[in-house]
Amino acid sequence: LGVSRMFMGRIDESLDALTQAENLSPQYADVLCSLSDSLIHGSDPANAMIKIKQAIALNPMAPDLYYWVAAGASYFLHEFELALEYLNRMTHKRPAARLTAACHGMLGDIDRARAFRAKVFEDNPSFDLERWLAVLPHKEPWQTELYRKGLERAGF
Repeated sequence: LGVSRMFMGRIDESLDALTQAENLSPQYADVLCSLSDSLIHGSDPANAMIKIKQAIALNPMAPDLYYWVAAGASYFLHEFELALEYLNRMTHKRPAARLTAACHGMLGDIDRARAFRAKVFEDNPSFDLERWLAVLPHKEPWQTELYRKGLERAGF
């Protein structure tokens, strides 16, 4: 329920449901990961980082999603190098190519940013930045603008 609410843009409802899930099962790493993701979209990357670190500690053989969420929290904390460290821990990095490109863009490494941009277009030739940003559920506009800035620097 919490994850679906987040993707519907109902972030407060998402946070309520996932907080309740955490209260019922505080050692359930997947719940902590989902809560972290919703906290990111709810414009609270600092608390998101706390939750995702707990999830990774509980599940040291974490799936890629955990590292992707940690990278997202890091990005919105302006910790772009740390975000790349988390992305590099993923086994299958390609789904996170947009975020990787944005991180490199924010760090001024335009060649690497453009290389990841190219991967995005290989997988989705009709990718449109404005359409993508329009569907991302962010509680506060600063997040969308920070992500836009990184993606634009990467050449999107």
